[in-house]
Amino acid sequence: QEEEAKTVKQAFSMAQTGESLQAIADALTKQGIATRRTTNGKPNTAWTRQAVHYMLKNDFYTGQLRHGTASITGTHQAIISKVQFGKVSAMLTRNSKHKC
Repeated sequence: QEEEAKTVKQAFSMAQTGESLQAIADALTKQGIATRRTTNGKPNTAWTRQAVHYMLKNDFYTGQLRHGTASITGTHQAIISKVQFGKVSAMLTRNSKHKC
């Protein structure tokens, strides 16, 4: 869990400084950091833009839990602040609108 927390913090920090999803994915892959997925029972270390995007849009890391459309405060410790999550989320939304 500590390693995952470090990865999440790194990805959010990189996103907040304006790094692209692909640049974040490339950095995590280059560092050999495993994703949550496995391939043939082995940890997958090939990050994709989509995997990074999913992580950055997942408010679980702020201590929240989702059940359907409801969001509740979980019992797990937050890895990032809601403020940082909001800033990164706004950047992702803004960037996706510019791609149209």
